Amino acid sequence: MKPTIEAQTEGKPKTAPIYSSAFKREVLKQVHKARARICSEYRGLIEGVENGCRLALNEAEALAWETGFPQLVFPDLAAEKVAALAQWRQRQDAVQGLRPALASFV
Repeated sequence: MKPTIEAQTEGKPKTAPIYSSAFKREVLKQVHKARARICSEYRGLIEGVENGCRLALNEAEALAWETGFPQLVFPDLAAEKVAALAQWRQRQDAVQGLRPALASFV
């Protein structure tokens, strides 16, 4: 049985497994590779919002670590968050593209 750390979360005890340093390094390496892959996949769609992409990836990583299985959860969660950012960017580009056309009607 693995030792665990208990923490209070909203009145309910939460246990988190204690992992070895080698395991943590391996998981961090997998997460880093996933971050690089996702950034390269969405590079053209998130141009101009790189800081937002970094924040989305950080948030996804933090949430993934809370699950206890970050190497499994992070890639899909990060891709979902960066895809949402890319959609937001496309909507912003569409709206900003309409502004000059609307101004010409005034």
